[in-house]
Amino acid sequence: MTDLFYNVPARQKHMQKSKQEEGFIHNLMERMALSHPEVAIGFHDDGRRIFRTTGNGSLKDVIECLYSRAFFAGMRELDVENAPMKLTGFISDLTQTRGSRDRQIFFVNGRYVRNKGLTKSFEEAYSGYLMNHRHPAGIIFMELPGRMLDVNIHPAKTEIGILNESLVDILFRQGIRQRDPGHGSVRGFVGDSG
Repeated sequence: MTDLFYNVPARQKHMQKSKQEEGFIHNLMERMALSHPEVAIGFHDDGRRIFRTTGNGSLKDVIECLYSRAFFAGMRELDVENAPMKLTGFISDLTQTRGSRDRQIFFVNGRYVRNKGLTKSFEEAYSGYLMNHRHPAGIIFMELPGRMLDVNIHPAKTEIGILNESLVDILFRQGIRQRDPGHGSVRGFVGDSG
């Protein structure tokens, strides 16, 4: 399909440079693939295949497809519940820290979201174990009751407010620190074969 927005001047006026637009679309397709591992999703750009997921329902396989097996090798499963809240997904061990937060991806009740409080809670759970200017990676799915959420702070519904963020903070600490219950810290992530 060509000239998709040829007769939509308002949209065309706000489009960024093509590389920037490609980046936006790439990010969107990644989020869709991560949130629906049961669906085979392919992304092509200018006839070049960027990725294609299997649709076999495995989040691990989607992460490896999008970011590489080497990246996934430094990830550990996250599964913690403190009813009615729950965290699942994969978080990085101390060998897989990054210079940016680009691989901190949060889904709340199945929807991709951005929330500074979630980022802060996630990073603070690693407090004392990361070098300066290094960030943990995580593909994290949260289940929260609707009464804890304010989804009306952004038209696209990607930015949300969370009431009682201190409870979420505790849940992050509990889930991440449980990875090494003998020491109560993330120190055991290093070299842990899972």
